[in-house]
Amino acid sequence: MKKLRTFFLVAITAIMGSTMTSCNDYQNDIDALDKRVYRLEHLVDSINKNLDGLAMLINAQADGWLITGMAELPDGNGYIVNFGKLDKTTGELSTNPKDKKTITIYNGLDANAPDLSVRYDPTDGNYYWVVNGTWVLNPDGNRIRVNGQDGKDGKDGKDGKDGSSTAPKVRINDYGYWEMSTDDGETWQIMTDSNGNPIKATGKDGKDGEDGKDGKDGKDAAIIISKVVIEVDANGNRYIVFTLKGAGGNGEDIEVRTQIMDGIS
Repeated sequence: MKKLRTFFLVAITAIMGSTMTSCNDYQNDIDALDKRVYRLEHLVDSINKNLDGLAMLINAQADGWLITGMAELPDGNGYIVNFGKLDKTTGELSTNPKDKKTITIYNGLDANAPDLSVRYDPTDGNYYWVVNGTWVLNPDGNRIRVNGQDGKDGKDGKDGKDGSSTAPKVRINDYGYWEMSTDDGETWQIMTDSNGNPIKATGKDGKDGEDGKDGKDGKDAAIIISKVVIEVDANGNRYIVFTLKGAGGNGEDIEVRTQIMDGIS
């Protein structure tokens, strides 16, 4: 992201070199640059947290995680969720730091960003990552699975091999375009829209030469959760049910349940 800041700074410096500006104008341009870079850094961080958090929600039950606490973000635009594991010996909540996790999930992000989410495939019962409604593929051309791979005693051939429990990562390159990594940051590729065009993160300049609004007129990005409710089953076990918008095989909303630790209000 430092390179992104340098990119904007060079662009502003070039513009300033062609016109006479006052010290106040110069400082205003620097302030505007800092605000824009901050917004982009926050956006990248928020999307990556969403991807990690969504993977955690979907895999929680299978991996033995329970919700130990949950709070809505101050702006009402998402949730902070705490997870813990039960100690298999004592049956109590583990005190091992490795058995505790906290995730942040944002409902939606007002920015010119790719629509990153998951989709359930009813043909094999797995969740896969999608971007703008299209399956995300790894360098081998295989879909990337959200839920973990099958164990050695349950391998199902190619389906198991293609799966992955590692969430994709995103960043903005030096030229202001979105990139994605499907191998934990080892390699990156430019993300494209439905027409095959690179997705720009920095917005377009207006006719008067002023900076645009960072794509705020675009659709919300990475809308993941549309509803959260608490349910109780016949045995008295409580669950938080997250509704994932458009994550079904035909684009319908689907639900993901994660059990709540006893004693949590």
